[in-house]
Amino acid sequence: MKPPICFRQAPFCLLLVASLFLTASQPAAWAQDEFVVARDSIAISSTTGVVDHVWVWLPEAEFVLYGPLDKSSVIWLEAGLPGKKKWHTTECRAVAPLGERDARYRDSERATLIACNSDVHYEGTRTSYTGLVDFSLHMRNELRGVTDATLFQGKFKVAKKPHGGTVEFYTDEDWRIPIAFLVAGEVGPGGLRAELSFRKSVGLAVAYLFYQGKQLEEITCDEASVPLSKYAEVSVRKCEFWAVSKEANPYRPTEKKHLFNENPGEYEIKVMAGGLLVRSVKFSVGAEGSFDNGIATANKLGTLGVVVPARVIGTQDGVWNKLAWKTEAFYGNPLTGFTAIP
Repeated sequence: MKPPICFRQAPFCLLLVASLFLTASQPAAWAQDEFVVARDSIAISSTTGVVDHVWVWLPEAEFVLYGPLDKSSVIWLEAGLPGKKKWHTTECRAVAPLGERDARYRDSERATLIACNSDVHYEGTRTSYTGLVDFSLHMRNELRGVTDATLFQGKFKVAKKPHGGTVEFYTDEDWRIPIAFLVAGEVGPGGLRAELSFRKSVGLAVAYLFYQGKQLEEITCDEASVPLSKYAEVSVRKCEFWAVSKEANPYRPTEKKHLFNENPGEYEIKVMAGGLLVRSVKFSVGAEGSFDNGIATANKLGTLGVVVPARVIGTQDGVWNKLAWKTEAFYGNPLTGFTAIP
């Protein structure tokens, strides 16, 4: 029997492991705090359809869950509307262990991608409501003594817009725009990945990495694997730089890369779109090659990424809520220690 992963004091873990071996014939009880949702992985979207000549929607979600899942675990999403606390429930499924598929989540034994899907044509709870929606993520495993563990609670804002003779409902994600994530690759391929959010009006984005005013690389940003609503105004894009690395690759001694641990100081990512400057992201690298400012850890985001502010430049993004990050970030769970750049 495999002992559970413990996050508390070592003596407690030793006692728990000992009890498991003494009662090997009984299922192990899981503690609620063994399961952690990576907050920055949560993406709320919607499925839209027409029923009885009315355009309606239901919520969907995707997120990364850390914890020792097995086939007896049941995960579900609950959503509530004003005046109807338990409006909709959707059962979720484990898609796959995350493994190396995302540089921000690498623990393949404990990280699982979870998807919660709805059928707007089948489930009678569909609605045409727009506005704030409460939601929570839950898990139960009666075999292990867990009846209803609340994994996450938050709010999302639903909006709608016409699209080619139809109506599309989507999640308002303006809170993402001034928040950026940076991830440094491990020894091997190395690299630096920046995840930035843009209004769709921005169009093709080209990113440039600078060190002390000197340009190191130019790349085109691609769509990131963040499943936001199909017709949402905001999209997340990844800008991957390969001319840099945290430290030298011992398996490729002749490889020529700009090494963070040998070049501490100020760095900046500038993003152009349509010939105009639309973003600036600045970060400082220390003597060890690290640029972690502690915000992600302090807020228990569950990510390997570093949270930094992205300065929004110009008018390419159109009209958006510049204060949404203060109250709406991470679905009503805003960051402490973070301040957007005006």
